[in-house]
Formats: sequence, structure tokens, C-alpha cells
Amino acid sequence: MVRSLVDCNGYDEPDFCCRMDEELFPLLDGIPVIGPGRYTSRSIRDAWRRRVQQGLPWGQTGGHADTTEAIDRTLAIVVRYAFDPARIASAVAGNTVITHADDTIVSLTVAFCAVLSLLVQGHALGKKLSMKLMEPVHSGELPFHAVAREDLQPPRPGDPDPPRAGRFASPDALLSLSYMAEAAADPDIRIEPANQARSILTGALTVAQTGLSGIPQRFIDGLEQAAAMSKLAMDLASKVGSA
Repeated sequence: MVRSLVDCNGYDEPDFCCRMDEELFPLLDGIPVIGPGRYTSRSIRDAWRRRVQQGLPWGQTGGHADTTEAIDRTLAIVVRYAFDPARIASAVAGNTVITHADDTIVSLTVAFCAVLSLLVQGHALGKKLSMKLMEPVHSGELPFHAVAREDLQPPRPGDPDPPRAGRFASPDALLSLSYMAEAAADPDIRIEPANQARSILTGALTVAQTGLSGIPQRFIDGLEQAAAMSKLAMDLASKVGSA
């Protein structure tokens, strides 16, 4: 994803899908313990079967796994379009359906990426963030159906029902963020055990607030192809805010 974003100067779905066809899928055979990293998630295996074994076109490759792989790979899209919520929503939703067909998974993926974009912009991960997230919902930039008024008060008698076409069912994933942020700051609340998916998502939220300088150097030194990955990250970050 990062290489595609950097080489194409933005999200180019045909280019990304071509890289999946040529660079990833030839390394797979549908077995979980085969592939880069010695494990291939269910959503990718399902897409591989539909694309390679069944010969389906992209757009018909999404399965029903309830996993986070779409968030993992679309984090880079958020960095590229951090100040453009409508572009983030469109690109992230489009990329998510490549592997996930469930509308709930797609909406939660877009919601997480919307949160991350505000952190990249410099907003604090706190109890006021949900109100900030609702601003692009009410302006139509984030495609979530919302009945509550801009101050999150219930609708009044006679208020029109907002149009639902092309919108996710509700913004609950955005509204619950403030409570999660308060819980994250509570030392008495712990979520155990840590796993790879939680680490990826928590790391994204953390580094969006601290920047590259906030990553302990030992974490970078321990990466495979650390220098190449660091350069890719810097190349992508240099595009933040550009058209």
C-alpha cells in the first residue's frame, strides 16, 4: 500500500490491485501458515480464493471475515489524505471491500481511519474528539447517517430525516470514541492480552500523536528492511496535505 501511494502520488485502486495480483497472491496457496510473515489472515485467503481459484474480478473478492486487515493496510491512506475526510472515506471504503463485504466491517474501518486522521492533524485523543468527528458527518464529508443535531441533542418534532443513500447506518463508532479515550487514560482499565492487531491499531493512534521521533529507536532497528521501510514512511509523510 505504501509503495503504491508513493509511486502513484495517491490512492490508485487499479495499481494496488495489480500489486496484489503480481506481488502477494503468487506467494499464497490458501493455507493459513503459508505466505509472508508465515501466516495469512482469513480475509486475504478468501480474496485469494475468489480472485485466483474462481477468477472473479476485483470488487467481487470480499468475504465475511470480521477481522482488522483492512484497517491495517489503509492506515497509510489516512496519512496521505489526513486533511481530507471525504477522500479518506472514499478511498478506505473502496479498499476495504476488496477483502471485506460486510457493511459493518467497512463502516468500522472508515470510522477508525477518521479518528486517526484527526490525530495526524494534531487533535488530542480525548473526550472532545467525538464532537470534532461529527462535524464532517453533518457537513456530508463523512458518510454516516446521523439523526442527532450538531450538538448531539435528539431531533426535534418536525426535523427531516437526513438522507441515507450512500451512508453507513449510524455514527456510533465515532460517538463511542470519547468514552474509549477516557477509558484509555484510566490506569485501572487494562485490555489483555496484547495481540498483533491491537498492537498495530494502538501503535497507529500513538504515533499519530507523537510523530516518528516518538518511536523508540529499538523498534525501528528491529524491523526487517528497516532503512527501506523508514524511507517509504518519510516519502509518504512528505505528501501529507498535498492535493
